Order: sequence, then C-alpha cells, then structure tokens
Amino acid sequence: MSNNNTDSMPELELPAINRYALVVKPSEVYLKWAHKYFQDGQDITLEELQSDSTVYLIPEMETGLDTWLMQNYEMIFEYEMDSWCQDRKSWPENPSYEEFVEFFQISLHSIVVDLVED
Repeated sequence: MSNNNTDSMPELELPAINRYALVVKPSEVYLKWAHKYFQDGQDITLEELQSDSTVYLIPEMETGLDTWLMQNYEMIFEYEMDSWCQDRKSWPENPSYEEFVEFFQISLHSIVVDLVED
C-alpha cells in the first residue's frame, strides 16, 4: 500500500507563459562607474544595487542566450544605464557586448508562471 496521497489531489494547472525571464544585475564594474560619476551613489553597495534587479521577458529561443544577447544587448544596456543616470555623456561611449557583460550579471530562467488572472 502506498503512503502517497497524490491520487486524491486535484491536478494543479499553472498558467505558464511562452517567454524566458532574463534577470540583469549590476556588477562590480557598474558599481565603480556609479561611484565615479555620482557623489549621491557613494554609499550604495553592490548588494543594495542587486537587491531589486530588472527582469526582462524575452522570447523562447533555440539559438542560445549569447546569440540573442549579442543582437539585443544595446537596448538593455541603455535601459539599465538610464535607470541610474539620464546624462548619456557619462555612459560608456558606444558600448560593446563585452562591456555589457562586464557591467551586468545575466541569468536566464526558462520557466515563467503568470499568477495574475486577466
């Protein structure tokens, strides 16, 4: 006899969405940039910067994250920089993909569940 009660439990259907979640967190390089340009940011720590990171919903992909990021990093880089400073003169000039991955820690999550009913 089984001690498992799963036979009597109703099946749970969670509304998964067909997107990946891309989490973008500032890195130590970003923090140094913020400290260099903004006196108001001198007291902020990396832990504080990373405590509320941006999550981007992006399409499911078969090509791999690096390929997608190489094609789309500029938009994310601009958004992240603008969230701290709207003065583009203080941003890195013509940032490359390599600078992007130095400024930010990236993680990808393939299971995204929407718990909000429309």
